[in-house]
Amino acid sequence: MQFGINRRFSNDWSAQLSYTYSKCRDINSGSFLVDGGTTLSNPFDPNADEGPCSYDIRHNLTINSLYTIPLHGNQFVEGWQLSTVVSAHSGNPYNITTGIATQTFRGSAARPNVVPGCDIEANQTIDHWFNAACFTLPPVGFLGNFGRNVLTGPDLVNVDASLLKSVKFSRGTDLQFRLEVFNLLNRPNFGLPSGAAFNAGAVAGTGVVNPTYGRITSTRTTSRQIQLGLKLTF
Repeated sequence: MQFGINRRFSNDWSAQLSYTYSKCRDINSGSFLVDGGTTLSNPFDPNADEGPCSYDIRHNLTINSLYTIPLHGNQFVEGWQLSTVVSAHSGNPYNITTGIATQTFRGSAARPNVVPGCDIEANQTIDHWFNAACFTLPPVGFLGNFGRNVLTGPDLVNVDASLLKSVKFSRGTDLQFRLEVFNLLNRPNFGLPSGAAFNAGAVAGTGVVNPTYGRITSTRTTSRQIQLGLKLTF
């Protein structure tokens, strides 16, 4: 579903809002978006890996606005503009693995078994995004029963703003001064957590919890940045 509102420039102000609600499911998209995908857990049953696409973003909102400050008098006070862009979207799905190669035919980490009734996302923090106690290791050679890309990472909210000033030198020649601020609110937009629930030394069927499980150690946007610029149009 796509929804949009566009306010054409009038009374010194223009703005646009767009919102998208989407749902994407597949069997093997990987962490590099629309690449070749990931290896199937069970090549004899591809549908066992059906789940949200790795690039599935359920809610996506963008707002942009341009306001011309109504000052008049001379070249110094005229021509100032304020521009903002607001972006917000829900988090990306991510996959939980055992962190141990327990599938003999695949030679890589499987998904774990889930403890019935356990609240996987209770008391989420940056250092504890999911509860590894909700998972157990499947026996060697067996698939876990936890689904692919079931969990969702942190959302993203970002506000950029700029103050613009244009000066006309002659017909068709303009000099524009730009003060730009990226991530105006200085909001940390965190990346996805570590998805390996167990330690490599764990014994299949029991499991030793990985001490770094569920920890988020990266961000998807920079901290607040401010830059000045000049642009000559002729």
